[in-house]
Order: sequence, then structure tokens, then C-alpha cells
Amino acid sequence: MSRERVRLERHATVALLTLDRPERRNALDARTLDEIDAVLAEVESDDALRALVITGAGETFSSGFDLKEQLERAPRGVDEWRPILTHDFSTVSRFWSFPKPTIAAVRGHCLAGACELALSCDLTIAADDAVFGEPELKFGAGIVVMILPWLTGPKVAKELTSSPALNSPPHARWNWAWSTGSFRQTAYFPKRWRRPRASRLSIRYS
Repeated sequence: MSRERVRLERHATVALLTLDRPERRNALDARTLDEIDAVLAEVESDDALRALVITGAGETFSSGFDLKEQLERAPRGVDEWRPILTHDFSTVSRFWSFPKPTIAAVRGHCLAGACELALSCDLTIAADDAVFGEPELKFGAGIVVMILPWLTGPKVAKELTSSPALNSPPHARWNWAWSTGSFRQTAYFPKRWRRPRASRLSIRYS
């Protein structure tokens, strides 16, 4: 599959996956999800790659699932919604069960389905300008993955889903992301992971 929505780079033993739709704030449409699935399969099968970092092009990690595309398709009823939501769920869930360490490097907005994706990674590293949120519209889909309450507890999940998007201090307080000042972070993988240790990866944003 040719890549139009994502980029894959190799840095020694680390794969860097970049969501590359900055004109749409890296929204996750069906094509993007397909390309992410293809990249994950490629990285998983490459023994030379020991870890995966996912980030977004431009100033935003991702605005979440592409609701514009879904509105244009205008799905109605269970039979039409099921394959769409299954596609959304299965792609995000692959990060949770991926056999190699995964890191979400977040700057700017990380919302809705993209927030669930970041939470599904083994580590989430947040810049000072990172903004996390689970905004819900009167659209009918609801939260697709529902990983948030499992990581934060139901009360924090309710606070996040009923409040405006939140920036770095709350996510640091809830212990599901690391904060960095200038977003220059060297990630090391804990020794408890069974696979061979990946190389250091310095994540830099200019």
C-alpha cells in the first residue's frame, strides 16, 4: 500500500510513525487507519526494529477520528456503524497489544480517538503545549475504545469527558503521561520488558 497519510522512518532499531495530514490536524480517516495497520504489520515483522514511536506532523498530534468523513458517509443503524467502529477500535487496540514497546510523542491537541490511541501506547510523552481531551459530539458514535476509565479510574474519566480539553498538569497528576519542557526526551525501555532493549531515541521538536 502506498502511503499518503502517514510516514515511516527508521532510526537504528526504532521506527518513527508520523501521522501526516496537518491540513486536517492529522484526523484519522479510514485511509489513515489502513495505512497505520500496514505500518504496524511491517514494524512487527521486522526483527531489526525493537520499538515504535508515533507522533503527528505539524503542531498537532491528532484531532481524533475524522468526523467529516463519517458525516459524508452518513451511516445509519447497527449494520452500517459496526464495520466503521470495528475498524476504529481494532486499529487503536493494536497499539495496546503490540508485541514491541510503543511510545506516543504528543504535542498540541490529542483528542478523542487520538487520545485513546496515545493512552494505548506503553509510554506517552507530552510537550508543554500538549492538550488532551475526549470531547463528544451529538453524532451517535460515542467513545470507541473506552480505555480511559481503565487507566485513570471512572471519576477522572468522567471529569475528562465532561470538561474542556486539558493541558499538561492534569495528565501529569493522573500519571498517564510524562511531561517535558521543550519536548526533548530520551526514552529508555525498562529492563522488565522481555525483548532486547531498544536503542536510545532522542525525540526533538524545533
